[in-house]
Amino acid sequence: MPAGNYLQTPHVRLAYDLHGSSGKPWLVLAHALGADRRMWKEQIPAFSKQFQVLSWDHRGHGDSDAGDGETNWTMATLVDDTTALLDHLEIGECTFVGLSLGGSIGLGMAITHPLRITQLVCACARADAPEAYRELWRTRSALVAAGGVERIVDIT
Repeated sequence: MPAGNYLQTPHVRLAYDLHGSSGKPWLVLAHALGADRRMWKEQIPAFSKQFQVLSWDHRGHGDSDAGDGETNWTMATLVDDTTALLDHLEIGECTFVGLSLGGSIGLGMAITHPLRITQLVCACARADAPEAYRELWRTRSALVAAGGVERIVDIT
């Protein structure tokens, strides 16, 4: 699924695709860490029958830029990216489906923009981040940075 569209924010360029007919309610699909919007390609034809569907690559994934470095890789930044994309596309409210990292972004959106999220499907994600959990992800991030996502296949 090649990049169909891009949004250039002040800090990052985000790749996204739109599916379905205008006038239908919005469904926003947020992928897992280490994946990209292609993760949803098998579901999009069915979803597009009832929804306008937005899928995008989070910063540092797929066809989206990584951004300004590690300091900008916070959940708040990922929620801000998502908000900027929804604003750009004039999506006032949506059903939000997220897996893992995408689910955490959905939780962040529901907390910071509760009127925009009419329904939330949050799978395999958590709402908190205790130190042991943060350390796990710092370790995995370092492995991916050093040798690509293949470095975490076995531990994942």
